[in-house]
Amino acid sequence: MTNRILGGVFLACTILLSPNLPAQTSSPSQHVSRSPYADVNDAAVLSRSANVPATNQLSRALFTSVGVPSELTEALGYTNRISSAEVAYRHGNHAAVHEADVTRSVNNLMSTLGAPTWAHTTDAEVRKLRMHMLVLYPQMMVSEKGIDSQGKQEAVSSGLRPMEAAYLATTMLYQKAYNGEYQFSDAEKAENKKLSAQAVAAKQAERTQSIVDLVHGKTQTASVTDLLAAADRMFTDLNIPSSDVSATHIPSGLVTHENGSGQAPAIIVVALGVCGAFGFRKRLRPGMLLLILGCVCTLAIGLSGCGSGSPSAPYNVITTEVTVNGVTQAWPNASLNGYAVPGEYNCGSNSCVTQFAGTTNSSTAQYDLESWAIPGGWEISAAADSTCARGTSTGDITLNASGSTTLVCGLTNAANITPSLNSCYKQINTSNNAVTTNCPLDITLSANVATFPTAYAMSVGSYSDTGASSGSAASITAGSTTSASIGTPGFNATGVSGVNIVVLRDSVSNGVLGATSFIYTLSFYSGTGPR
Repeated sequence: MTNRILGGVFLACTILLSPNLPAQTSSPSQHVSRSPYADVNDAAVLSRSANVPATNQLSRALFTSVGVPSELTEALGYTNRISSAEVAYRHGNHAAVHEADVTRSVNNLMSTLGAPTWAHTTDAEVRKLRMHMLVLYPQMMVSEKGIDSQGKQEAVSSGLRPMEAAYLATTMLYQKAYNGEYQFSDAEKAENKKLSAQAVAAKQAERTQSIVDLVHGKTQTASVTDLLAAADRMFTDLNIPSSDVSATHIPSGLVTHENGSGQAPAIIVVALGVCGAFGFRKRLRPGMLLLILGCVCTLAIGLSGCGSGSPSAPYNVITTEVTVNGVTQAWPNASLNGYAVPGEYNCGSNSCVTQFAGTTNSSTAQYDLESWAIPGGWEISAAADSTCARGTSTGDITLNASGSTTLVCGLTNAANITPSLNSCYKQINTSNNAVTTNCPLDITLSANVATFPTAYAMSVGSYSDTGASSGSAASITAGSTTSASIGTPGFNATGVSGVNIVVLRDSVSNGVLGATSFIYTLSFYSGTGPR
């Protein structure tokens, strides 16, 4: 019991004290060839298709990034708790989390600690942080929906996945401890503009120290038991309940193998239990045995086949490919995971295979997926291996009956995107309409890995940090796999005065290619100087 209490306290406190999270999410750090966020983005690609190992990796990274040992969180059940909720969500068995839940989760923890009012958060702050985290974790945060009928594409979805909500909540706690952007209200920020930089820095240092003292127990009144309950409640508030069921214990009846069979094993067990209940209580007679087998056949029809007369489910041929030195070739023995997107398929009266795991053929690099959930929306991923170092994912696509789908190694991996210019301004003199600006017509976006498609246009969307779209998505063809030019957001392209979050997507797969931020400042003045 002592270990659990200490573990809960450690979990609740180290999130606020760790130096490992980025203190300033609104200004992403200079990118290196392999960003510290890359592993999270890679795992997020695979996790979309309910890939359990990748989901567990994401859950561990959530805690290790704030200095909490994975051994501790696994012993306390937190790693599995989040993974189970995420996998359940991917199977349509867990409701989406909302930004208001994140707000409540953070505020309840702060209240337990006895934190001051300014350390609490709001829905608006949560949305702003979510948009800035999108630049660092595009594969986790960006909406998976496609372009709508008006040519627009949302930046983030209305609901959050459990994993996304957990990352957002823990990051907000850190921002409240160390980031001045989240330590002051809008009114206080307006007052801070009247002060010197040194005075503002001193105020921020004072607030940071107050949180550190609070967590160290110098000013708080919360008991150890309160802290343990607060750590547990933090995730309960995110609609991530405690669970003793391992995320790795997915029913075998939901998983198919290379031959395309699906739920038949589980269906047969159920059928034997129901149809054979009477027969097994007595000595089996030939007629009873035939009756039982008939029940099994009836319940399993269309899934496992039961005699030559069983109808076959629709199929789609999945092919995996990899590009080496500019040449596309087969990617055999690729490990696949996939799931049917809830609400995007209709099995009618047939029992559906809604998830599968399998391996592409060693020579043809193909996999035949059979399911009554075809045609329908699916997400499919291929795990990283010696042929494809980073794996890949389709995003949300439609699988057609008797059709084919190709997964290309690295096609939807998110790169670190660096703009050639981080900000610019435009000033307008309302007396004579004179314009002063340092904005170029275009800026160049550079990717640290070969990510941009060059054979067709990619989609570029610009959003404010409230998540609002500033216009229809633009179609831009990259000059190379690592470089693309776009109109300067707000100045020579759709955008806003303020922070612009730019998201690049593959127009074929709808996969996220990367994201970055750009600040455009528009101001007006009259007479001799800006106002």
